[in-house]
Amino acid sequence: MTPDRLHWTESDIERIDVNERTLTVVASKVFVLGEHCPRRLKVTFHGVCRAELEVTEYIGPPQAPLGFEEPRRVHLVPRSDAGTAKTFALEGISTFDPIAWIDLELDAEGAVIEEVRE
Repeated sequence: MTPDRLHWTESDIERIDVNERTLTVVASKVFVLGEHCPRRLKVTFHGVCRAELEVTEYIGPPQAPLGFEEPRRVHLVPRSDAGTAKTFALEGISTFDPIAWIDLELDAEGAVIEEVRE
């Protein structure tokens, strides 16, 4: 399984952790293209040379929002030399505070995907 085969749109982003040039995302309801059952995955990106998060907070509950706040950008990893990095992108609803629609775009050398068992 590779990151380009993951479909994130319906996902619940449970956690995003950054440790220097490593960024880890844990998410549930992630679909693998060609499969019909969602998975809970831990994706660890290594050699990250840029990571930007766009956060659009819900007004009210995400199931029936009354609207959205203005999007804001958060730089998780400052830009550095890209070298052999590839661009990755994912999106979903954060299950941590703030509850928001998030778009994450990052440049990294690669990623390791692990299935997380409940």
